[in-house]
Amino acid sequence: MAAIINRIILRSLQEQTFDFTGNSVISVEPTESVDLISGKLPIDVAEITVEYEQGNGEDIRSLPYATPVWHYIGANLQRKLYLKSVDRLKRNRYRLNCISAVGILDKQYHKGGVYNGTLFSALIDDLIDDAVPYTCEAEVGSTKIFGWLPYATKRDNLHQILFAENISILKNASGDMHFVFNRLPVSVPEIQESRIFIDGEISYPAVASKVNLTEHSYQKVDTVERVTLIDNADKVPASSKLFVFDTAPIDVDTLV
Repeated sequence: MAAIINRIILRSLQEQTFDFTGNSVISVEPTESVDLISGKLPIDVAEITVEYEQGNGEDIRSLPYATPVWHYIGANLQRKLYLKSVDRLKRNRYRLNCISAVGILDKQYHKGGVYNGTLFSALIDDLIDDAVPYTCEAEVGSTKIFGWLPYATKRDNLHQILFAENISILKNASGDMHFVFNRLPVSVPEIQESRIFIDGEISYPAVASKVNLTEHSYQKVDTVERVTLIDNADKVPASSKLFVFDTAPIDVDTLV
C-alpha cells in the first residue's frame, strides 16, 4: 500500500498562502458528524498539527479568522474547512483549529423576514451573504419559500429552511456546501475493498471472546441412605438436649 501523503493549504483573502506536505504535516484529527434533519446543523471540526519555520516576516498566527483550509490526501481533496485559531505548541510546531462552513454561519446573524414565494436561491443569497461559497441544484434554487424566519444565527435560520423544504447539505468538488433535495437511493452502492483503507484502521473482533460452561453430573442409585439427627416423634416438650455422635453424620471435609 502506498504511503498516505497529507497536504494542507491555507490561503487568505490577501493571497497569503501556506503549503504543508510530507513530514511537515504531523497529524490531522477531523471530527465529522451527520445529524437528523430535525436536529441542529452539525459543525465539523479538525485539529491539524504542522511544523513551520517562521521567516521573511511571515507568521502563521497572523492569518485571519475564517481563512480557508484545504486538506488533501495525495491529489484527492478530503475536506475544506476554515481557520478558527492557531496554537503554538513548540518552537516550530503549531496546531490549526478548524471549523466547517456551518461553524462560520454559527457566529453570524440573519435579520429574518416574511417570505411569500421567494425563491430559495434568492433567500440563501440574502442569508449567507458571501460568508462562505456554496452551490445548489437548479430545482432546489427554483423552489418557492413561504413563511417567516426570526432574527437568529445564520446557522439556525438555514436549518429552518432546509428542514421545511427537505433539503440536505452535501459537498461539491471544491469542498463547498451543495444544497440538494433528500432522495432515497435507487440502489445502495457497494464500497469496494480497495477504497476502505484510505485512512484510519479497521479491527475485526474475535469470533468468541469468552465461553461459560456449567456441568452437572447425576448418578442413579437403588438405595437411599437416611441419617436421622433428631427424632422427636414422641413430642417431648422442648428442652436443652446434648447429642453426642461417635462419628460425624456428614463429611466435614466437604464443608467450606
